[in-house]
Formats: sequence, C-alpha cells, structure tokens
Amino acid sequence: MISNPAKQNVLIVDDTPTSLSVLGGCLSSDYNIYVATSGKDALKRVDEVLPDLILLDIMMPGMDGYEVCRRLREKENTKNISIIFISAKASLDDESKGLELGAVDYIKKPINVAIVKSRVHTHLSLKQARENAELLVAERTSKLLQTKKELESKTKSLEETNTALEVLLRRRDQEKVEFENEVMTNINKLVRPYLEKLEPVIHAEKYRVILQAAIINLNEIVDPFTRGHLASIAKLTPAEMQVANFIKMGKTSREIASFLGLSRRTIEVHRSRIRKKIGLKKRTTNLRQYLLSHL
Repeated sequence: MISNPAKQNVLIVDDTPTSLSVLGGCLSSDYNIYVATSGKDALKRVDEVLPDLILLDIMMPGMDGYEVCRRLREKENTKNISIIFISAKASLDDESKGLELGAVDYIKKPINVAIVKSRVHTHLSLKQARENAELLVAERTSKLLQTKKELESKTKSLEETNTALEVLLRRRDQEKVEFENEVMTNINKLVRPYLEKLEPVIHAEKYRVILQAAIINLNEIVDPFTRGHLASIAKLTPAEMQVANFIKMGKTSREIASFLGLSRRTIEVHRSRIRKKIGLKKRTTNLRQYLLSHL
C-alpha cells in the first residue's frame, strides 16, 4: 500500500479475516493500516514499516500474541512501540499478563468499533506528546551541555578564583532547588486547581481529551522534580508512575480510566501492581496517603 507520511502507522495482527476487515475499516481513514495474519508475519511487517501502534490478537496458531509482544520488547528499535492486545480471553490474569509484558492496553472481543477508535486515538496522542516532550528535553539538554562546556573552558583560565567559583557553584545548586520548588509551587497553586475545576464542567469529548492531555503533560513536567527514592526502589513503570500521580491527586479509578482512555479494570490492575511493588500488603493501608508521604 502507499502510505501517507502525514498519518501514523497502525499494524493489525489477527488470523481472523473478519477481525482484520472490521479493525482496518474503522481505522483506515485516520491511519496508515498494515496487516499480518500470524505472529511470524507480524515480526516481519514490524521490520518493514516500524508501526506507531500494534493491535495484537493473542490467540493465533504457532506464535501467539504474548510471544510476539515479548520479542518486540527485547529489541531496541521496537521496545517502545505501543501495543494493544485484542482478545476473547477476558480474565484478570490474561489482562495482567499482557500488561506485564509491556502492552499499554487490553480490549476484549467482540470488537466494539467506538472503543477501538477511542483507545487507538488516545495512545497515539500520548505517544506523540511523549515524543514532543523528549525532543524538547533533548534540545534543552544540548543547550545545557553547551553552556556547561563554555563554563568549563572559562574555568580553566580562572583557577586563581577557585574559592569564589566554589561559592558560585553552591549558589547555583541552591538556585536549582529553589527553582524546582518555585515551579512546583506555581503549578500546584496557579495551574492544577483550575484544571481540576474544569473537569466536571467539560462534557464535549474533544475538549475532555485536550484537558486530559494537558493534565498528563503537566504531570510529565513535574514528575522529574517529584520522583523520589521509592520510585527507584520499587521500579515503577512509566504507566504505573502516571497512575500513581493521579492517585496522589485524589482521583478514583473511574476518573483515572477516563483521563487515560483506559478501562477501569486496567487501572485496578495498575493499582494492585503498585501496592505489590511498594510492599503494601494490608488492604486497609491507604495507598494515596502512603504515596503522598513517600513518593
């Protein structure tokens, strides 16, 4: 097929012609659609087109969807592709296994076109926002490295002022902490309250998606300042850190699911995994209070 470079690429993997037809039909107007009818064929197609997102059936002859996902996560150039499992297997264990392997979502068959379109749009929007943020960070990092290099060059010619320079560096570190605190304070006082007030009064789906994206991006900006010792020890995944941030904001599983475009069941799986990783064995322990005091 001739792809449109302005559109994102979606690979549909399913051994059932009907499923391929339904999924391809509902997404083809918005994305470049590629198909594979087996796990082996899927791995080959990924190398050819490098899709932005994969809709992956679990039950296929030969190599199943779980194995395809595992192999993609092992390769450097495919480990960050967004994968959504689509399957008739609907148990909590099946969904948990899929998320453990690195899938971003899990949709149950029979296929609901509206749900598929909504989830695909959500995850591709998040992917684009994440890539834009990474590009911005790379640009700022490059500027910071250039500034650092210039400072180091000047420092060599100012060895006699070493004492004054040490004072300057300590001041810089202090200003960095003050800046981070100021950013967090301003966001929490001047931005977040107004976003939260908008939630209950915005009903149009288009604007709710925009608001949700703004909140998610806001959490991404604040996250480097707030990520603490617990996150590094517990080894929370980016998705779990995102859910943890919403829990700290006092959001319910239903609200978080709405924000992220996921099912409530998926959020419950994330909550369960977070509790397990941070060692909260007692169900009576309040997860939000624990996160607020440790994370």
